[in-house]
Amino acid sequence: MPNSPKSVKIQIMKLILFFIVASCSFFLPACVTESEVPQTERYTLTKKELETHGAKVFEGSKAKVSTAAEEALKTMGYTISTRDPKRGLIVTEPMSITGVVENRASRQQFRKYVISVEGTAERAKVTAKPVLLSGTKDISSQKVWTLDGPEGEKVRWEKYFELVGHFL
Repeated sequence: MPNSPKSVKIQIMKLILFFIVASCSFFLPACVTESEVPQTERYTLTKKELETHGAKVFEGSKAKVSTAAEEALKTMGYTISTRDPKRGLIVTEPMSITGVVENRASRQQFRKYVISVEGTAERAKVTAKPVLLSGTKDISSQKVWTLDGPEGEKVRWEKYFELVGHFL
């Protein structure tokens, strides 16, 4: 029976619930100011940070370590745009990442890596320099880097170097 007292009560309760949810989603954002929303602290990526966390020495020839460094990038989903074994250079194509909010306008963000491999027949040092792009503009020298935390550069470097070691 569609018009029974029980079904009418259920319909009224659904309507009330709908209005409660709708009003919360409409009014709640107005209660939170921008200063109350925690922001991730951003840093400039320094040469010291890159040398300390973005570089690692591996056992193996320069050629072998270069191959492992490239395979690790491919495993992470990157496409290689430049490969120069003599110079020990590997550069990836930019990969789209989650937009970073700048001045309340979200812009398309990209990440790529410039990898340098230096070494001998016994060991090689891999330096993984990340590059951030806003559209086509390189913003890597700006205060845009998150160093710590689960999405920070230090964790990204650890995961990358772990993969390089896996391919050796």
